[in-house]
Amino acid sequence: MIKTAKIIIVPILCVLSLSFINFWIIPLIFCLVITLCNLKEFNSEITFKFFIASYISFIIGILVYSFIGNLFELVLEKKFQIRHWGIVDISYLVAVGIISPLLFFYINSLMIKKINFYNNLRKILIGVIIISLALIIIYSYDIHSDFGFKIWQFVVAFILQFIILNDFDNTSEMENLKT
Repeated sequence: MIKTAKIIIVPILCVLSLSFINFWIIPLIFCLVITLCNLKEFNSEITFKFFIASYISFIIGILVYSFIGNLFELVLEKKFQIRHWGIVDISYLVAVGIISPLLFFYINSLMIKKINFYNNLRKILIGVIIISLALIIIYSYDIHSDFGFKIWQFVVAFILQFIILNDFDNTSEMENLKT
């Protein structure tokens, strides 16, 4: 029961905290919410690695967004449009909707050995699809762009919480069986 509540409450807390913060503090608040809600599962080493991995993926995501936008602009010209979708919108979809969540989970799995990227790939891909579809809807109906960050935070926090509660429980159970 507590696990189910955590899986639902943590993403909601992440989204609620997003409304009150500066853009560059987003990963910090996201990590604080995840860490504070998972004190039982996270030790100080995992917490530190989680903060580092989150900021690395955040910065790489921003760089990828800039790179993809410039690449699309060079290849497709500035006037490229699909309905009201411009180059910036398409690069945002690719970078934030696809590459950023994959990077986030992959970098965290490299830093935190209890998170297995390949075992959770199905969950992660479902999250990528949900984020991408939400971004398509947001841009198709001219909804405020901050909503995209909120969707990203909610979906990634939901999947991450699900992975943490499943993978961390499985590793602790395996360690108990060994002893």
